[in-house]
Amino acid sequence: MEVKGTFKVREDDLHFEVWQKGNEIYWENTNGGTYWVKREFDDKGRFNHFRDSDGYWWRREYDNQDKEIYYENNMGVIRNNRPKQTKELSVKQISDLLGYDVKVVK
Repeated sequence: MEVKGTFKVREDDLHFEVWQKGNEIYWENTNGGTYWVKREFDDKGRFNHFRDSDGYWWRREYDNQDKEIYYENNMGVIRNNRPKQTKELSVKQISDLLGYDVKVVK
């Protein structure tokens, strides 16, 4: 995780967090033994990444309205609601891509 700017850091023996512009961007905690948890947040303070010492992890992406558009985890679950990209092509461009003549029929 790469971050730039001015930060506020809070920590104690078992806990560590980083804040920027009023948003929490990183959080880490341990039980004092071998178990730990890490959370990361995007620049808008949205919780977007989780992982722990047991190997569990997930990550999320959000759109401009804070709606989750992508989720995946270590168990293979994927929810992809990202906008589909479309491209307008002329009949000639389609023909060139396919490598043979294309005719428009009604």
